[in-house]
Amino acid sequence: MAQTLFPKQTFYEHQKMNPCWSDFTCFCETIRGRKYLRRPTITKWFNTLVDSEDYGKEDKGEVLGFLFNLAREVE
Repeated sequence: MAQTLFPKQTFYEHQKMNPCWSDFTCFCETIRGRKYLRRPTITKWFNTLVDSEDYGKEDKGEVLGFLFNLAREVE
């Protein structure tokens, strides 16, 4: 199975252009409407790029569910 590339550079561009945004907000804007991203890819990069202070640990399942839906969203 081919690995899906994550648009990491886009995440960093959002951070640079919006210094007041949280990592979570930058991540949301990065994945919005990118239907090709698979759940394991979103989860891996969420764990890598988003500061755990941006969400409650007990809410992580709900947060990831929101992100999976966001990636499937039509722009």
